[in-house]
Amino acid sequence: MTEERRKDLAKLTGQFAEKARIAIRNVRRDGMDALKADENKKEIGEDDRKRLETEVQKLTDDMIAEADKHPKPKNRNPDTVKLSAARKNRWVRRKRR
Repeated sequence: MTEERRKDLAKLTGQFAEKARIAIRNVRRDGMDALKADENKKEIGEDDRKRLETEVQKLTDDMIAEADKHPKPKNRNPDTVKLSAARKNRWVRRKRR
């Protein structure tokens, strides 16, 4: 794979992550609007709405955190391989010998 192609893929990954965050926020907005509409129709009370809004916000935060776990083009070089801490320490010890 060429360097240019790797950069394109890294950029594409960042675009997918941003689209996922936008979609998550849109679902949050729709959920909040539905809760307000239910409160206006007297189907739920104000306390229930506030409790459910807090729950929706927590789920939104969790999902955005999950989307942010994936690599971003600015923070990650696709040419590098991330080593585990144990393997890295072994490599460092071997190098010192």
